[in-house]
Amino acid sequence: MVVRIEPDFLLEATARIVGEVVGVSLKFDDSGFYEEFPAYSGVAQNVRLALLGPPARKYMVGEPWQHYELRASTRCTGRQDGPRITHIQRRIVSDGRLRSALI
Repeated sequence: MVVRIEPDFLLEATARIVGEVVGVSLKFDDSGFYEEFPAYSGVAQNVRLALLGPPARKYMVGEPWQHYELRASTRCTGRQDGPRITHIQRRIVSDGRLRSALI
């Protein structure tokens, strides 16, 4: 499960807003971990958050997409954290600056 965020702002500005909402500093991630995705990531309370932008069209499979995706995974296992992402999405909706949905 991930949070789909509409690209109303640049990815960098969206990362700043998400960070403010959830209390995590999201930094540009150039580690290569997310490969072809532009990404901002950070860790809080043993949960890694990653805000991914759409990859270049040459890396897209199927229908092109332009939205952003916010993912949460436990730091030690790397497995998706569904309850945490649901809570985060509710906080984003409550904040009102970003349009989002669970997918």
